[in-house]
Amino acid sequence: MRKIPTAFTLGAHRFRVKYVSEDEMNRLSEDEGCYGLTHPDELIIYLREPSKTLKRSIIVETFWHEFGHCLLWTLGHKDWRREQVVTPLGHALKQFNDTAEF
Repeated sequence: MRKIPTAFTLGAHRFRVKYVSEDEMNRLSEDEGCYGLTHPDELIIYLREPSKTLKRSIIVETFWHEFGHCLLWTLGHKDWRREQVVTPLGHALKQFNDTAEF
């Protein structure tokens, strides 16, 4: 499993990835129990810190989901907030990242 970046650029935008506690995530999100959140106006992806009860693999999957939000937002896609669009995109991006051969 490859590392989650601390920052990346899409188009003209430099996004940062920031880990936060469960309490901080609940404060930032409208959905309690959320693992990740994208704030395009701040150019930040927030991810919950992995813990004994929250596996790193879930946070890796969550990163790719949130990256999907960022990608669609950067492209100006009208569905950048639609979970039904972003969830399969995130799965495909993660699979590509994990299986690419060089």
